[in-house]
Amino acid sequence: MLTSGFATEKCDHGNITASLRKLQTCMNAEDDTGEDDICYEFKSSRDCVTNNLQECFTEADVERIAKETVADIRIASSNLLLNPAFQKSQGVFLTEAQVDALYSSCPNIPDKIFLENMESKPFSALDAVTTDGNCTEIEVNKVNTGECVKSEMEIAKSQI
Repeated sequence: MLTSGFATEKCDHGNITASLRKLQTCMNAEDDTGEDDICYEFKSSRDCVTNNLQECFTEADVERIAKETVADIRIASSNLLLNPAFQKSQGVFLTEAQVDALYSSCPNIPDKIFLENMESKPFSALDAVTTDGNCTEIEVNKVNTGECVKSEMEIAKSQI
């Protein structure tokens, strides 16, 4: 039964799902508060993770998920800032060293060594849950690395 699919020591599947939905809503919220602060999105995202997951996950898991989330945002924003078309459209030309220097002033942001060693996962929280026994660790990892999505996409394409 799907409603008992995931659990933690603190929450059942329904509460985990609710926490993750709240997290997604928080992460997608439009907020112009820190428009001029390059560190604002990192702090805001970290706060979203902490505020929405602390009820269901351990402090260590919340910290890991927050760090991985902020790292993913740093990677995406760095890629955007270093994109030649974006730079041209903004009239700003930055090197990777300059972008790194911008981010170095932000508190609680993972450094480049962490970024280089981190395995990006679409669902960082999956590492912190147990399943109802119907999913092996290998199957959960397939979902978390996108392998499952890729193989299901191929199956769907073949049926069209």
